[in-house]
Amino acid sequence: MGSNRAALEKKVTELQRKTKLHKQVVQSLVERYQCQCKDKGLDRDTLRGDLMNEFDMLDDFLLDRIFRTFDVSAIGQHLKLDDYVMGMAVFLTQNVDDKIRFCFNVYDLNGDGYITREEMYQFLKHSMVEKAHGDAEDDADDSTKDLTEIILKKLDNEDHDGRVSYQDFHSAVMQDKLLLEALGQCLPDEKCRCRYLQLLGDPGMNNQQSNTVIKVKSRSRPGSRMSARKSHSQSVQVKN
Repeated sequence: MGSNRAALEKKVTELQRKTKLHKQVVQSLVERYQCQCKDKGLDRDTLRGDLMNEFDMLDDFLLDRIFRTFDVSAIGQHLKLDDYVMGMAVFLTQNVDDKIRFCFNVYDLNGDGYITREEMYQFLKHSMVEKAHGDAEDDADDSTKDLTEIILKKLDNEDHDGRVSYQDFHSAVMQDKLLLEALGQCLPDEKCRCRYLQLLGDPGMNNQQSNTVIKVKSRSRPGSRMSARKSHSQSVQVKN
């Protein structure tokens, strides 16, 4: 029992060092993993459910790509603990380079180091064409092709070779942050990120909330408003 606890503590410390997350957050992620994982690890459906419920990420095609990008060990159907925590760290920290690399890997469907026109079309098609019905499908398909060309032009801004390398992608996103998720949502929004960190017990989030409450209370104190009015009156009298 003692050896298992020591091994777990060692693993938490190791992951904290790699992710730069607070120790309590890493500990909570490890506990969630252990509670939810099957014999071989955390399965695809469980991760998908977590991302849907905690981060409001609902696109099945993108959720599958996110699972594959988390799966650095390439196991296929289950995530190892390290891969799960490292993947969640990209969601929860604010390291821009990590987020750019993550989104690029999600969009690089065949893993050849480039996002091609065809791959862009696949992502946009899932969000546009498949939601259309009947005659609207043809219009959506044409719009998707047009949008693909527009995004390709914006992302392929280094060598203009008709495909997007990581350098192209990184350069384009650093110039315009909106291009980071141009082909679909790969990351939680800021509200969901902060809410999840608070759920995991991040002291930084709790302190931030406490400071916000203190500021709100100080603004609403009657004495503060009276002092402000008094100062304003004195200022007017001096001017007169």
